[in-house]
Amino acid sequence: MLVRNWMNKRPITIQSDSTLADAMALMHNHKIRRLPVMEKDELVGIVTKSDILRTTPPGSMSTYEMHLLSSSTFLYQIMSTDVITVDADALLEEAALILRKNKIGGMPVLSNNKIVGMISGTDILDTFLHVMGISKKGLRLNVTINNQPGELAKLTEIVKKYGNISSIVNFAGKNGKASLVLRLEGSTENKDELQEILLQEGFQVQTLIEA
Repeated sequence: MLVRNWMNKRPITIQSDSTLADAMALMHNHKIRRLPVMEKDELVGIVTKSDILRTTPPGSMSTYEMHLLSSSTFLYQIMSTDVITVDADALLEEAALILRKNKIGGMPVLSNNKIVGMISGTDILDTFLHVMGISKKGLRLNVTINNQPGELAKLTEIVKKYGNISSIVNFAGKNGKASLVLRLEGSTENKDELQEILLQEGFQVQTLIEA
C-alpha cells in the first residue's frame, strides 16, 4: 500500500509571511494540528499546535497581550525549517516508521519535491481498520497455522465455504507457527460448524466471534 493512496490529498497550507494569528485561525477552522509553511509553491517549514503553545503559553499574558503577540509574530520566525517528509510512492509502513522514529503525529507528502498531501498517524490507523474489515459485519476468525507451504491455501479452502473472506492479516508467530486474523462477510449461522471442521483439520482456533 502506497502513501499516495491513503494520504489527505487536500493539504491545508499557509504562507511564511502569515501571522501566528492566521495559523491559529486556520488550525481552529479546519480542526488540524500542523500546517506546512510555504513560500509560494515551495515547502520551507512546518508549524504545529505545540509550536504555537510554546510561543503563547496559556495564562502567561493578558488577552490583549496575546492578541498583540499573535498578530505581530510571523510564521517564518517560529516555524521548524527541518521538515520531516515522506514520498508519495513510499510504502505506508515506511511512513509509519518515520512517524514513530521521530515521535511526530503527521508530515507532508512530497512528489517531485512538491507537496501533494499530508499523512498522519490517524490516517495510518484508519488504513489498518479498513484492511481489518472492521466496518463489515460477519465473522472474525483468529487461527494459528503451521508456517509452511499449503497451510494457508488449505485454511482458505475451508473458510470460503462459510462466507466471503474480506481480509486476512498475518502476524508472525513463534516455533514455526503463524497467527492469522480473517474476516468473513455473510451469515454467522454456521459459526459452530466452521469451528468444528477447523479443529478436525488440525487448526488451532483462538477465537471465532461475530463482529
